[in-house]
Amino acid sequence: YDEVNISEWSVSERDDILLKNGIIGSDLKSKVAKSLCNPRLLGISLELLSQDDIENIDELNVSRLLFEHMRTMERNASRPVPFSIFAKRLVNDATEIQNRVEVGQEDDLKVFQGELAIVADGRFYELLDDDPSSYYLKEEGVTLALSLSVIEQLKKAFRNSRNLDDVLNKIIDPIAALDDTSNVIISAITIAALDSRCDDRILISL
Repeated sequence: YDEVNISEWSVSERDDILLKNGIIGSDLKSKVAKSLCNPRLLGISLELLSQDDIENIDELNVSRLLFEHMRTMERNASRPVPFSIFAKRLVNDATEIQNRVEVGQEDDLKVFQGELAIVADGRFYELLDDDPSSYYLKEEGVTLALSLSVIEQLKKAFRNSRNLDDVLNKIIDPIAALDDTSNVIISAITIAALDSRCDDRILISL
């Protein structure tokens, strides 16, 4: 087989594709617009629109795109990583980030060692240049990972009949230290609304 490298769309190419689908690129939120230069994520966003999974492109955020990207990876990859396993890896890494924040660690906050196969896709993880046995969680994946972690912790609290608001307040402290609280909560709300296994009371608490 031949390997073909697909570069990201330029801004003008992306906007031309969006315009053909009735979307004005300059109207998009900046982070969403930037992520849509990736051909795969742009394809996913247009697929969501065509299937009426979203009513308007304004409903998209980067975490939703990455969440749908994980589900697409599971469905289309020749040797797919099951969605639940990949999500669990993100949750574990997010939990470790929270633990590191709580003890005041600043260096290599988002650097990990482990199964390097997850790096292959490139949307969430990237190898360290100076240590190919380690990888780091890219910024766009941190918000999604933290939001998945929040949901998992709330599910555990719900199973054990704990006060969800109290648990959520404790969860938020280390996330607030990362200055990403609002994005994490909005992402968690989006994912909880899509997750049929997530009780409505968790969504209400969020």
